[in-house]
Amino acid sequence: MPSPPNKYALATAAVPGGSCVSRDLLGIESVNCPMELRDQLWHNLASNYKPRLLLDKIGYEIPFEELPQALASILKGGVRGRTIIKIS
Repeated sequence: MPSPPNKYALATAAVPGGSCVSRDLLGIESVNCPMELRDQLWHNLASNYKPRLLLDKIGYEIPFEELPQALASILKGGVRGRTIIKIS
């Protein structure tokens, strides 16, 4: 596999269904990133850059009282994505 074109890229490969897929994952080298900039980036990721309706795409929210039923469904493989437990 060739080296990633960017020093912040991580070359990866996956074999879904037997065919090889190669991807470069881009990121930041946070060890050398000043804390002030990290705080600003995390704030933006949680607000300005956060996709609208994100929860609808990756999971769902349930009240704490429904946790036993949700856990049973998770253990049976009946849940896809994230389950967020709302504690009042």
